[in-house]
Parts: sequence; C-alpha cells; structure tokens
Amino acid sequence: MEALENSGLRAKLARPSQPSRAGVLVLPHWPGVDEFTEEICERLADEGFAALAWDPFSAYDPGISPEERRRLTRGVITDEDARREQMHWVGYMRQELGLTHVAGIGFCMGGRQALLLGVTDRRLSCVAAFYPTIRLPVPEGALDSIAAAPEILCPVQIHYPGKDEVTTNETFAALRSGLEQRPGLPTFAHHYPEADHGFMNHERTGSGNESARVLSWPLAIAFLNALTTWERTDT
Repeated sequence: MEALENSGLRAKLARPSQPSRAGVLVLPHWPGVDEFTEEICERLADEGFAALAWDPFSAYDPGISPEERRRLTRGVITDEDARREQMHWVGYMRQELGLTHVAGIGFCMGGRQALLLGVTDRRLSCVAAFYPTIRLPVPEGALDSIAAAPEILCPVQIHYPGKDEVTTNETFAALRSGLEQRPGLPTFAHHYPEADHGFMNHERTGSGNESARVLSWPLAIAFLNALTTWERTDT
C-alpha cells in the first residue's frame, strides 16, 4: 500500500502488477482505512484495478482512537464534506494516475456515500455498495439516500444482508425502488437473507456471512470489470 497526500487529503493506493486504465475509489466503513480496507484494495489490485482508498479523517491525526473516529462519523464529518473530498480523488485518479475508467465501491458508511457520490460525479463508470448504512429518519450530517436514489447517474450494484441491523428491509426496498426509477440505467440488487451487516469482514462468522462473502465478491468484480466496456448513452 502506498500512502498518498494531495491538497491536504490522505489516501492509500494499491497498484496492479500490470499497467491498467481502470481504477476503483474505495470508500471505507466508519473506522476508515484499516486492515480490512487495505485488504479490499489489495484484492482489487490483484484483479487489475488501481485501488485508491479515501481517508475520511484527513483533517485529524492519523492515530485518533476508534471512539473518536466513531464520534466524528456521526455528524461531525458530513456527507457533503465527504463527497467533496471523494470527488477530488476521482479527479486525481483520472489526471494523476491516468485512468480512463473510475468506479466506486463502498462498505457500510462508504456504501451510502458511494451511492451519494454517484449523484454528483458523472465521471464514475459505476458504483457498488456493500450493506450501505442508511438510517431513517436521516441523521444530522447525513444526506437522504432514498430521495437521492433516482438521481444517481451511473449503473449501481447493491449487496444487502437480510439481517442488517442498521438498514432495515423496508429501507432497502425503498432504495431499490428509487434506483429502478432511473431510465436507461441498470440496477443490480443482491440479497443475502441470512447475512449480517458487515458480512465482508471475516470477524463476522456464521454460514450466512461466509456464503455472502463467497458469493458477493465475484459478482462485484464482474460488475466492476464491466466498466471497461460500458459506454454512456446520454453523453
């Protein structure tokens, strides 16, 4: 993993072994760029993508505690501020890394923010959201993901665990309904009835989580690979 700093923002980068024109912006869960996030980046690099993980805590000391990170992600770091930083890194990936295709993938908090990034950044080829954290009513500092869903400008893939204790089944149904209102843009919704929120983390044991891990990752890679041949029909 390569540490990056640009315009006062931090990120981590995993490069593929062979030159690539495709990359993935990785939006992490609330702890930020930890061992799990770095593993995701390395797995993406193994699949031929340049994988850049956005650090939500660039304005703070890298060594802040998990408790402080949790506090900051509950309203102090807003979705709007996060989105501005994420758009900066999309530009960096295209201009500094020379990538022609950039996708987004997010987990938990990052899953929600990946969807929201798709509303404003037309440079994204597609977005994959793993168990996006969507609470209702909308908390302070968060944007309304359900209202924003029909406005997302790129193909979307969602991985939703049926036993998600954060995003309810009703909320997921509303999100999917909003996404499917978009004319001409595909939505791929994958439902894992026995899986929990955070199932991609190996600490989440149980057969439902294990099967969701095994099934979801190849689906995500296939979806991201499609970005290299996707042609926008509205531009």
